[in-house]
Amino acid sequence: MPENRTTKSVPPLRYTLAPGFHSLVPIETTPGAACTLRPEDESDSNRSLKAYAGPDGIARFHVRPSWECEEIAKLVIESVKDGKAKYQPLHIRSSYSPTEEMPSPPVERALAQRQVGRAITPLSVDEALRLTDEQALARGYPLRPNPEGTPNTFRSWLRAVSLPMTIVEPHLIPNEGRSHGKSRQAGPATL
Repeated sequence: MPENRTTKSVPPLRYTLAPGFHSLVPIETTPGAACTLRPEDESDSNRSLKAYAGPDGIARFHVRPSWECEEIAKLVIESVKDGKAKYQPLHIRSSYSPTEEMPSPPVERALAQRQVGRAITPLSVDEALRLTDEQALARGYPLRPNPEGTPNTFRSWLRAVSLPMTIVEPHLIPNEGRSHGKSRQAGPATL
């Protein structure tokens, strides 16, 4: 368990989700936090979902209840960033009819309206063929494959650069529950 927990009482988010449909449940938290959704009374990692909050501080879980049920599922979202944890209770009711106490989750604005990357204008076929590899890379387009050596890959590249695209710079998010190193051997080694 992480040190420096934030355990102050937070009122639960209460939503009604339609059974048989994937519903987006956005959770506001710390940008870059590792978020785990699990049943309120369990800490078993086999019965949990993990998502990472983006630079906007929103973790997005897609939840699909199987059938309609009036029983309320009591979940908790643990958000961990820099060894500090925040907890957000989440109560979900599976029904086709939201109520005032348990409305549908909030609708986020369209992804296309978010400014999370750098927009690159599409190239015409003529431009794509005329640009040198260095010019294409400098403008942010992916490396051009050899049209004679790999014609299918070249056609896929041409199709990709002919469409509008947004380049999102990658960033690392530490996963505090994982470590990498030499694995231990179960039995004696043989040479």
